[in-house]
Amino acid sequence: MEYVWIALAVLAGLLVIALLGIAWVLSGIVVHPKINTREACVAYDREHGVDLSPYGREIKTEPFSFVSKEAGVEIKGMYIDRPEGTDFPDGRRRVIVLVHGYTSTLCGMLKYVEDYRRLGFDAVLYDHPNHGESGKKPTTMGDREKRVVCEVIDLAKARYGEDAVIGTHGESMGAATVMLHAAIDDRISFAVEDCGYSNLADQLAFNMKHVYRLPRFPLLAMASLFSKLRGGVLFSRVKPAEEVKKIPASLPMLFVHGTADDFVPSAMVFENFEAKKGEKELLCYPGAGHALSKNLHQKAYGENLEKFLRKYGIV
Repeated sequence: MEYVWIALAVLAGLLVIALLGIAWVLSGIVVHPKINTREACVAYDREHGVDLSPYGREIKTEPFSFVSKEAGVEIKGMYIDRPEGTDFPDGRRRVIVLVHGYTSTLCGMLKYVEDYRRLGFDAVLYDHPNHGESGKKPTTMGDREKRVVCEVIDLAKARYGEDAVIGTHGESMGAATVMLHAAIDDRISFAVEDCGYSNLADQLAFNMKHVYRLPRFPLLAMASLFSKLRGGVLFSRVKPAEEVKKIPASLPMLFVHGTADDFVPSAMVFENFEAKKGEKELLCYPGAGHALSKNLHQKAYGENLEKFLRKYGIV
């Protein structure tokens, strides 16, 4: 009998070690993900039907950088100015700040630029900390990133005027960041979130089950603790739908999702949408996978975006 107890104790110890190892790896996927290059992002969108070749050629891009006080690293980005001769009756510039997703770069947001430029917008794009050409800092899935958006808006106002009409448009983790940011910064005039998660812990649990066939308990809690210890964030802290409730009812928000999204469940868009009080619109694009609504529905996406902006008097 003594040997049985010893064997059970050894097995239990091995199980704990295995769980700790798996949780450590899972936390690393969040905190230090494998990042795509800017070139890879351009190639991905090209493969999915979007031609980005005019940028840097026919359409001028201007790089910028600054040291983020929030993240403590250098942030790299680019300005893409409006077409010449585009003016609004009120004399104020229209500026869109584009916020990319997890493992992507600012080039992943280039596909949205022309929809805004043809309406007279200037565009500001940048790489999150730990992404693209920006400095390395643990990824926090929107928690730290939302305050970096505030710093980018400071730059936008310095370049385009303190009275500029500024909006944000984010994709995936960038969409979650946009929602979190809108709850803390009253300087924006509208926000667009495309395929953002409503609750980080629920999104990660969904992927643990469907991608890795792993149970939520106890791995998610363990990975969350490791994430925090590695300079990231407790997963339970990132709840965009809860923060959306704090956004002023007067701020127009557009919620977008693809019906075939198997990374961030499409049901999450309804949680985000329902949480928003006041001015809001919802668009679901049939057959679109994660972050592919624009790629698969290019014309409709642009037309619907324009309708949204005109409805709320942005343009």
